Amino acid sequence: MLAVDQTGVGRPVVDMLRRSSIQADIRPITITAGHAVSPGDGGGWHVPKKELVNVLQVMLQSRRIKVAPTLPEAETLVREFDDVPGEDHGCRQRDVRGLAGGAA
Repeated sequence: MLAVDQTGVGRPVVDMLRRSSIQADIRPITITAGHAVSPGDGGGWHVPKKELVNVLQVMLQSRRIKVAPTLPEAETLVREFDDVPGEDHGCRQRDVRGLAGGAA
């Protein structure tokens, strides 16, 4: 399965992937400001942004995913997490450097 963001201008990307020879079940995801995940059109899903942020937060904190040390925009990623309104997402500069294998 390949989940693809079709929010905004992402729909043509979904269409292009469906026409390609990629060996994956394409699942379009529309990121919303809603409060619950719900079925969307074409086998896709409407997913609240806060849900995506919360899942990613847990995955980062539990070390299930890591930031590549060579990722040019790692610091930008952290700043964007820090800018998400609401509770502390646990993804601070020191955390990402640690996840990337750099000095904390």
